Amino acid sequence: MLTILATFLSDDTFQPLFMESGFFEQNSIVIWLLAAIAAMISSKSQRWHHGAIAMLFVLCAAREADWHKKFTTDGILKVRYYTNSAAPLAEKMIAAFVVILFISLVCYALYFCIRCFRSSADWRNARVYFAFVGVSLFFVGKALDRSVALLQQLFQITVSDSWGRYIQAYEEGFELLGPLCFAMAFAWRDAWSKPRMVEK
Repeated sequence: MLTILATFLSDDTFQPLFMESGFFEQNSIVIWLLAAIAAMISSKSQRWHHGAIAMLFVLCAAREADWHKKFTTDGILKVRYYTNSAAPLAEKMIAAFVVILFISLVCYALYFCIRCFRSSADWRNARVYFAFVGVSLFFVGKALDRSVALLQQLFQITVSDSWGRYIQAYEEGFELLGPLCFAMAFAWRDAWSKPRMVEK
């Protein structure tokens, strides 16, 4: 579907859908927040774990809303912000705390998912697949987000406008479908109850 949209839509229709702050990105913010709510209410027995993941989803929503550069002199995810910017030290310290928290939550969420995947007795469970696809789309979408700039910076490869449309469509599409998969995984009743260990 994303390929069809990138191939046949005119620029006047394509850009409002897939541009930064376009239809896909704005709706991904809402879905990240819905995924956070689903994570919070999905399990009473693992509320602390799900609370951490819900916090990660909220930070992802804030990232999609460009809050990582809305309240500071530059984007807090950029190294140059801490090394070369004239931002006050207090601002940099708060920003660094948020970034460390975000990275820690990403690592914890990966650990939590891997633990659940490895201990799940039923790999045919749709909830497991939703979570796995969500994790995959999250990282692929972020890789596509930086791919055009990195190809130019590292290899002096300029991506053509036609290929850029496909990359843009898949990036924004994956960044919408990723949180949707997380929301569906957590919204299932008892989706993340304590997994039953596979008998050896």
